Amino acid sequence: MFAKVLKYEAKETGLLTLVLAIAGGLIIFLSGLAVLAPDGPLAAIRGLSLATGVLIGLALPCGLFFPAAVRYWRTMYGQRGYFTQTLPVGSGVILAAKTLWLMLVTGVSMVLFLGALLWMTTVQTQTEELAMKKGTWTIREGIDKVIGSFHAAWAGFPDFAKWAMIAILIMGIIETVVGMLFASALSNWWPFSAESPGLGFTLAAVVTYAMTQVFGAIVLFVIPGSLSIVSVGEESKLEFVKGFLWHNLVDSAGASGSENYIPLGTLLLPLMSIAMYVFAHYSLTRRLNLR
Repeated sequence: MFAKVLKYEAKETGLLTLVLAIAGGLIIFLSGLAVLAPDGPLAAIRGLSLATGVLIGLALPCGLFFPAAVRYWRTMYGQRGYFTQTLPVGSGVILAAKTLWLMLVTGVSMVLFLGALLWMTTVQTQTEELAMKKGTWTIREGIDKVIGSFHAAWAGFPDFAKWAMIAILIMGIIETVVGMLFASALSNWWPFSAESPGLGFTLAAVVTYAMTQVFGAIVLFVIPGSLSIVSVGEESKLEFVKGFLWHNLVDSAGASGSENYIPLGTLLLPLMSIAMYVFAHYSLTRRLNLR
């Protein structure tokens, strides 16, 4: 039944997600090519192309995530909730299938968002470097420069830093989706949500955002201890550092090389996501028990 629910979710919003992702990605890529174009007719719209690519990159995650999120709320607590209540399956299966689909959509949107910003930023940087070296160039040369820049930047990161960035991306996807699940469940507890569902969800979203920000600030700055990534030249090493984060940042100011800190409190962030997911599951179970 899990596969059937997931398949139905993909059937409902999958085509829209695919079309928006392909169209948005294509526009971003072509915008970058226009920025890379040598001096000529396309040079006049270089600034417009750069702005277009960045704006599409910023808007695309919203265009992908919000239709799936709105559908989740409507099929769980909104106008189409009656269909969910008739499914001969437990709340855990329904929630898990819908959560997985939301994570897939959110993952695509975040990858496109980060890819768009990296692509457009690198394209602009390489175009400026090419313009300083010679008056004209080919788009092919510009693409090679961009690919080379990406490769050099990625190769410069140590392996643990690469895995850390991947872990941060995955955690961002999970926190975004679970936050939406929590806000949807919380809105169902307001007495006025039946008459004003939009107001109820908006209030729940504000409360969820404030709660996650306060908790994040506490675990980042109050819990002592950090993992320090020290880079000196081309070498990097990982060390454990005692003390509060702001003390470590002050102590590292002016030191040779570069040093980045990963607070140990970030290890508690998954616990918050688990608690929010449990609340979403409890709220859905409570609602389905009324059928």
